[in-house]
Amino acid sequence: MAHEHTWQLTESGYERTWSTTIDEDTGTVTAYGNGFADFSDDGDGAELRCACGETRSVDNLTVNYL
Repeated sequence: MAHEHTWQLTESGYERTWSTTIDEDTGTVTAYGNGFADFSDDGDGAELRCACGETRSVDNLTVNYL
């Protein structure tokens, strides 16, 4: 049975994970930094990860870091 994914934006290379909301209609991911401001400009890339282990590319989405 399929389940509803709980996606979190994760930046590999730094293993940072943000609280995440996704607006499928606009193709926008909003990532909340939980009070820290050291977002990286040169990590290995970001992807969405679910607790079940499935991953999802953000290549076709707009990511907003807050």
